[in-house]
Amino acid sequence: MQRRIICFYSGGIKSVASLMALLLEEKFKDYIIQVHYINIVNYKKEFQLAARAVEKSLTAFSKFTERKFLISENQINFSCLPFSSKLPADIDICGFVASQMVAVDPSIRYIVMGLSSADLAKTGSSASLDKLDAYLAMAKEQPEASADVEYFFPLMDLEQSSISALAAKLVSD
Repeated sequence: MQRRIICFYSGGIKSVASLMALLLEEKFKDYIIQVHYINIVNYKKEFQLAARAVEKSLTAFSKFTERKFLISENQINFSCLPFSSKLPADIDICGFVASQMVAVDPSIRYIVMGLSSADLAKTGSSASLDKLDAYLAMAKEQPEASADVEYFFPLMDLEQSSISALAAKLVSD
């Protein structure tokens, strides 16, 4: 069975940089890369812009590299919630979706997200990472789940300027 990397993707600078890092990293050359977009529908209507960004940037990636990657998408619709409702954080949604994917696909080896240390500094703690680990631990309890699946954060130790430079390769090369 060929192993798989799930790269969560929003079309934003950090997800572009994360996918670029995967495509450039030699140690991942034998993995299937599956780019997964979660279309989060809510009352803010940002999802419409995000969907266009995803489509445009993935088209650019297909021209940038000869390496093939799979594209998948799911939609989570919060538009039924009242305008005043607090929406779940994107990282919680990604963690939940990742756990659902891992629970049924033993080929998944890595789950990639574009988190950086600056993102964690904004929250003031590593509580977000603890939640991701908890979601993953629950998924690993399922009989179909891979026991060695883990998160990989290619941007974690990069400064914003390095993240920007990595993402800029998509348009400059």
